[in-house]
Amino acid sequence: EHGNGVSLSWEHSLDKAGWVTINLPLVCTWHNSDPANQKDYLTYIMPGVKVYPNLNSSGKTKCSIGPTLVFAMGQGTPTNYSYAIDPSPHQNNLMLGAMGQVGDNIFPTEHTYLGVDFGLGYSYINRYNNVDNSTAAFVELSLKFGYRYEGKQKKQPGMTIKN
Repeated sequence: EHGNGVSLSWEHSLDKAGWVTINLPLVCTWHNSDPANQKDYLTYIMPGVKVYPNLNSSGKTKCSIGPTLVFAMGQGTPTNYSYAIDPSPHQNNLMLGAMGQVGDNIFPTEHTYLGVDFGLGYSYINRYNNVDNSTAAFVELSLKFGYRYEGKQKKQPGMTIKN
């Protein structure tokens, strides 16, 4: 929707088995918006819920699906912008919307994580300098890698916990 970016993400299980998780990514994006090669920067906070329908499969791949809220603020260039009227396209930008996401998570080792997410959605609020602009479609493709941390688990009487 806005260009290239980098992100940090945190995911936590809501149930003991891990079927449902909350996901909280923080995304920073940038793109060139004008002939002077100045960049627009947007910061996204995208809280969401993921459901893992194949959690009990024996493979190292787990698929997910779920809704995500999208909140973004920073600098942007309106879609109806005209360089002839104003040579400075950078305006304060505020967006709020939602998207649906599907993903695939791969765990090659106990603590290594690789993933890909694809999302489609729509902005409901899209303001430039506090003036409403046309709403926009969201498209997200993210490639992820990281460290998988599973906190210490307590051993209950009569239970065996595998790590």
